[in-house]
Amino acid sequence: CSHVGSMPKSAVKDHPLTFVPLYLHPEGLHNLKDYRYSCVDKSLLANYVMQPFWRFAIELVPMWMAPNVVTLLGFFFVVLSFCVSVYYNPSMTEAMPAWVYLLNAVCLFLYQTLDALDGKQARRTQSSSALGELFDHGCDAMTSVFSTLTVYATLRFGLGWFPLLHLLIAMATFYVAQWEVYFTGTLHLWYINVTEAQFMGMTVHMMPLLFGIDWWVSPVNIFGYEIAHNYFLLPGSTAAVVILLLLSLQNIYNKYQQKVSLFSVFCFQFSVFS
Repeated sequence: CSHVGSMPKSAVKDHPLTFVPLYLHPEGLHNLKDYRYSCVDKSLLANYVMQPFWRFAIELVPMWMAPNVVTLLGFFFVVLSFCVSVYYNPSMTEAMPAWVYLLNAVCLFLYQTLDALDGKQARRTQSSSALGELFDHGCDAMTSVFSTLTVYATLRFGLGWFPLLHLLIAMATFYVAQWEVYFTGTLHLWYINVTEAQFMGMTVHMMPLLFGIDWWVSPVNIFGYEIAHNYFLLPGSTAAVVILLLLSLQNIYNKYQQKVSLFSVFCFQFSVFS
């Protein structure tokens, strides 16, 4: 939501979204009704493979089901997957029953599907709203943490500083993408984005079923060094995150290069959160 205009506190009390001010400041609450979702998705996988499936799947959703229910149902599957994984692998280093890996993959797929269907359901039932978009992105923000930790449980990274650092890097991608929308008004998804990341997560969960429960922690000899399979994911995932961060920053810079310097953008954003 843009930070333009103002809204007196007395008006906030009479606003129909009276439960939101704890989450949004008065200006954001005032402008929530004017928000319009805008997204440019360049993913070939999403556009040419998944979209036909999602258009088919939306016809199976009852017309009486509210879009927010679809969003919440998808979030439930991610939380279920996380809770089961933590129950069987609280230290993030233990092997889990084979069915748990399958459950994790299925739940992630169901979340991906329902997350794609909630917006379609809103347009289908003519119930689209900025509040629904806010609820969707709020669930996505929490989902990014739960789903990442579930992947770590499968990879058996442990609970040290390294998985925490990697989690923060992954969260930075989600944050900067929303930060980009804050300034540009459009969510830009590159050729490799969240759709591909979700399928990579499903693949991670399926590998122990295909190649053995301990496959991710089994070592490979590389020039005399024993390196576990799970660490081979790090260079690629880290590089992808860095590229996405740079692309988001580039889009912000392109939007404001004739108005303010990129340094001013950083200073303004810092002042908002300080």
